[in-house]
Amino acid sequence: SVNVAVLALTVGRACNLSEAQLRQIGIGALLHDIGKLEVDWDIINKPGSLTDEEFEIIKQHTSFARNILKELVDKHKVNDIFFTLSYNIAAFHHEKWDGTGYPDGLKGEEIPLEARIFGLCDVYDALRSVRVYKDPLSHEKSMSIINSGSGTHFDPDIVDAFNACAEQFRQIHDTYIMFYNEIAYSSFGNNRRELQVEWNSNLSVGIEVIDDQYKVLLSKINFLIKSIMVS
Repeated sequence: SVNVAVLALTVGRACNLSEAQLRQIGIGALLHDIGKLEVDWDIINKPGSLTDEEFEIIKQHTSFARNILKELVDKHKVNDIFFTLSYNIAAFHHEKWDGTGYPDGLKGEEIPLEARIFGLCDVYDALRSVRVYKDPLSHEKSMSIINSGSGTHFDPDIVDAFNACAEQFRQIHDTYIMFYNEIAYSSFGNNRRELQVEWNSNLSVGIEVIDDQYKVLLSKINFLIKSIMVS
């Protein structure tokens, strides 16, 4: 989400959007894959290429996210820009600039700006991260792949903005590794109704803006868990 905020701020300088609006895009990215809660975990963690049938199942996570977030907002009468942005990002972050993405095959500026921004960040994170089926790629290789997708996968203006702040992406990725090495399942309560994680100094990466993003992430996760537990 910090990468998203950085890229949003860079893009926004050409869009006349306020810094507050742009930072909200970074926060709205926190629930981008909530729809995967409804996808078979064996498929998500499959150590190899997906079959066509399995890929079609994975693609459904965008539709699942729509349903989850819409139900949450309707049931609890939530009026929060966080959930509006979360909905657009979760539903449309796999759309592509040339219209070949999913779930709706949106093209160009039909894709919400926040989803276009997050879609690039999501690809960068996937390329840089370890997966059960691949090793992480370098920052330089990831940049090359993203640039090759300019005008097809990605909005060219957003690729230009990414290139302008790419070194910040590298630095932020390194701090993420520090964070995830610290958090553990032991941070969660043992009882189902205690399923939450609280901020503590061991989770800090020592950079205030990133720590603030993680505090927001944990509070939103805890809110969602509480909502699910009482439903």
